[in-house]
Amino acid sequence: MWDYLEPKVGSVLTHDDLCAGRTAHMKKKDEAAGIGRAVHDFLDAHLKSQIHFGEPPALPTDPRVLMAVEVYIAEERRHNVRYLESELIVASMANRYIGMLDNLNNVASIDDVLAINDYKTSNVLSKVYRAQTAGYAMAWNEMHPERPIWRRVIHKLPKEAGVEYLRYDCKYNGMTDEESTRFDFQAFLCGLWLLNSWDPVVEAHMPEDKRKKKDHLKLWKV
Repeated sequence: MWDYLEPKVGSVLTHDDLCAGRTAHMKKKDEAAGIGRAVHDFLDAHLKSQIHFGEPPALPTDPRVLMAVEVYIAEERRHNVRYLESELIVASMANRYIGMLDNLNNVASIDDVLAINDYKTSNVLSKVYRAQTAGYAMAWNEMHPERPIWRRVIHKLPKEAGVEYLRYDCKYNGMTDEESTRFDFQAFLCGLWLLNSWDPVVEAHMPEDKRKKKDHLKLWKV
């Protein structure tokens, strides 16, 4: 709201100005989400072209999307990254949730350990991302107990000048990758408990026409 109203400081605000200011942050949020989707779509096509030896996609024309993907590709080349999967759906029947991880890869220049990778284009690196990627890892491990993955890496990609690229390893100091993932997974399960236990109670007290339609086999998407 302030970004919209700041240029009008010193002038008389109309009712339309106030209404527009109230919704400006939603427009900005939707725009940021669109950029994030475009980055994910391009990188998915880019990764799959490497995995399946296909034709690489044309670079995006939006300068904000282009900035993010060029930074990622530069890091990819610098570290000799090899991909196993892209946009992979994982699910846990034990805990009843499903999600889509961005990619699995080995980074040859670091230690060649298979890792779950997630890209973010938000300006803030939220601790929620640690819980989210732990959920992906534990779902993968439930599906593939013979090949567990504990390493998790978050890539914060810039979409505007002045924002730096950050490669964030989710391992805590003094803990192994496995210990760190199991620790973050407890936070994930707490969030899942809120969805499964608290959310239905709240909805039960809402007008019937406002309730979400759910069935008892619902898998939570993360």
